[in-house]
Amino acid sequence: MATSCPRREPKIGSGSLPALVAWFLLYGFYFGFAEGTEKALVADLAPPNRRGFAFGVYNAVQGLGSLAASVVFGLVWKWYGAAAAFGLGAALALTASALLFATVRPSRPI
Repeated sequence: MATSCPRREPKIGSGSLPALVAWFLLYGFYFGFAEGTEKALVADLAPPNRRGFAFGVYNAVQGLGSLAASVVFGLVWKWYGAAAAFGLGAALALTASALLFATVRPSRPI
């Protein structure tokens, strides 16, 4: 079955090992910066005696959200194409950012 499908060259990067390593490093830097700040926000928002519960809820929601996002992204891609799937992802990310800034206020001036 796999041999009957034509091979296509990747559209991002050159498809070489150095390009793959560069993309993984770039994603690693992003993840390293984002993950710590997300957990710091959870720790700041949760009362000290409920932090364990807050982190449990955070991780459960993150896992279920990742599963749901993957399924929806795949279905949108299948039904409407890649541009619609990535457009929906960008629109939802923008909406989430706006909601974050609208609902979470700093406790001290920045």
